[in-house]
Amino acid sequence: MAVAKGEMKVIVVAAFFPPAGGVGTFRVRKFVKYLSEFGVSPAVVTMTVDEYSRIGWQMDAEGLGDVPTGVAVYRSDAAKVPFVRDIGIRWTFSLLRKLRLAVKRERPDLLMFTGDPFFPMIWGVYFKLFYGLPYVLDFRDPWALAGRDGSRRSAKLRLVDLVTNIVEALVLRYCAYAIVVSEEMRTQYQRNYNALKARFVVITNGYDPDDYSEAPVDRRAGNGVIYAGKFRMNEKLRNPKELFRALKMLKVEGVHLDFVHIGTEEPEIVSLARESGLDGNQTRFEGYLPLRETIGCIKGAKIAVLIGGGQASEQTTKVFDYMACGVPILAIGRKDSSAGRILLGYKSSIVVNNDAVEIASALRGLLRLKPDGRRGLLPVYSRRNLAGQLSELFAMAIMDKRKNGVVQG
Repeated sequence: MAVAKGEMKVIVVAAFFPPAGGVGTFRVRKFVKYLSEFGVSPAVVTMTVDEYSRIGWQMDAEGLGDVPTGVAVYRSDAAKVPFVRDIGIRWTFSLLRKLRLAVKRERPDLLMFTGDPFFPMIWGVYFKLFYGLPYVLDFRDPWALAGRDGSRRSAKLRLVDLVTNIVEALVLRYCAYAIVVSEEMRTQYQRNYNALKARFVVITNGYDPDDYSEAPVDRRAGNGVIYAGKFRMNEKLRNPKELFRALKMLKVEGVHLDFVHIGTEEPEIVSLARESGLDGNQTRFEGYLPLRETIGCIKGAKIAVLIGGGQASEQTTKVFDYMACGVPILAIGRKDSSAGRILLGYKSSIVVNNDAVEIASALRGLLRLKPDGRRGLLPVYSRRNLAGQLSELFAMAIMDKRKNGVVQG
């Protein structure tokens, strides 16, 4: 795929980019895939492949197929900073030099920073004040509003929280727009930053129809329920204990459903499954798989499971993966969450509280459903459509810059 000469030149700053894998790369790599169709010529500044290897990051070389021919990709290692382990903070220290080089060569109209990690966003302020470059922030998840439990945090981490609050306020003050993934998340940010409320814009997560048409069905989860993704979210846990209890209850009734997890194996989840009475014959932990294989496994499952983390703003990418695969969906969590609201438009889904009895009842109901089979029929959430929304936002930010008569330094 060749990049058409666009009217807008944008540098996208993202720590994780193909061949890095994992859910954190999907959003940015799909934006880059489709932006050229809307008059945007993107370039990318990211980390080196060697850095991904050093930190043991999941790799998915197939993701490189989404990067159009001709897109310049600038890569830098993370700095070695004494007593600092956080990869996002270490990359922030080394990023500026590479980003300045990219700006000099590409002469962009705009910068876009996507996080997590979030600390690299601080360089948007630098380029705004010294180069006259507007910048857009893309929050895949909340940053300072993540709801950490301060009572359990060390003095060092509480200091990080303080710095986080200061830096978030600073980068929001000077940004052109701040993108969030749900209306609930926008409401939270607008409540905290009332004076900046007009800057918050919703562009949801979504799905790329190409991924789902190309992935063959994989039957390794054909006799059960599948969960794709992480359980542990820093200090919070998407707790599957009640799901495991429900599966045990159904087995006693004579309804046997395997549990299959796609994602990095988490020892505490394996232990929870055993403690709940599920043996190795009923649970399978497949580990991390590339996106194409993961989609194939979802297609072949009887039921796909979504477990909420308790936040109303939560909108995991996998809700779109599940819908695009056309499988019945069991969503465990808040009905008033962003994911719950989206599933209202998907008939083959049930949203329940995290309670074993409710979950078992929902699973019985979903087993009676035939697969929805509506793959590709969710155009409002297609990655191409979302890239179009992003290009319109870029155009507004650039137009505002020109109206204000800002000259790039």
